[in-house]
Amino acid sequence: MDAFTVRRGSSARVAWRAAALFAAFGALSWDAQASDGVPEFVGRVDPFVKAAVTRAFAIALERLGRERCLQVFSEFNDAAGRSLTKNLEALNLTASSQLTSIRVADGAHEKACADPGVLAYTHPGASTIYVCGHRFASLTRMHPRLAAALILHEQLHSLGLGENPPESQQITGSVLRSCGY
Repeated sequence: MDAFTVRRGSSARVAWRAAALFAAFGALSWDAQASDGVPEFVGRVDPFVKAAVTRAFAIALERLGRERCLQVFSEFNDAAGRSLTKNLEALNLTASSQLTSIRVADGAHEKACADPGVLAYTHPGASTIYVCGHRFASLTRMHPRLAAALILHEQLHSLGLGENPPESQQITGSVLRSCGY
């Protein structure tokens, strides 16, 4: 059994109930901005995955409230050479409001998630982030701040950032540095 396997039994039922309760009530412990920023889920998403994504979004929103974190949007450009800060301005959105406009789907059965190194993905300019189901949920449980950094990484893509270049690790590294993870 690997680190991402969930055992069935009474302890698993307790974990599922706890995850469902967190999904329902967990955001209440965050500030008003985060509690209003629960992502919109598209399609069927397991309650455990929803709870994990909700937690990662709450942490990401908290970090976007820090001026230093917002600098990451000026570090990268879209394919046309515009900074992602300019793209936010063109949308007339703040980084936080743009993040809360992003939808989330479970992409666990999609081709991209077949790669064990992929935890989440989106396409430049897309409004939906796909998380790789329980793999992303496990990361959130073990390293919630890293999961939040990956949400912000995908937010940069949603604003038009391509990849390769810059490499995925460079994008995540910039988010981690700028947002104080």
